[in-house]
Amino acid sequence: KDLQEDKEAFLKAFENVRLCLSVLRLSVRTVMLKTDRLERAAADSFMGATDLADFLVMKGVPFRAAHEIVARAVRAALQENKQLNEIDLAAFSPFFSQLPADYLAPENIVARKNHVSQ
Repeated sequence: KDLQEDKEAFLKAFENVRLCLSVLRLSVRTVMLKTDRLERAAADSFMGATDLADFLVMKGVPFRAAHEIVARAVRAALQENKQLNEIDLAAFSPFFSQLPADYLAPENIVARKNHVSQ
């Protein structure tokens, strides 16, 4: 008898999911990506700001301090009308001198996001 009370809600939820999936299927089928816009957006090195904070945390900097360091770097870059990869990040933390030159390259930022840490 308990299952009978749940059945109606379950069937409604199932129908909602089915309808959502059919709309999603149509959306994905007709999506048109503007790769030139995607590439321009990906080239924005500010996309890697969280990577910089994560890098500092991995070096032992407390997250709150890492966040503030990166925030100062972002503000400085914006004030100078530059990207993060165009300013001297080591001026904000000596740990940044250990960054590979291509750390903020779009493909590397994306690659770091495409794995699950354990």
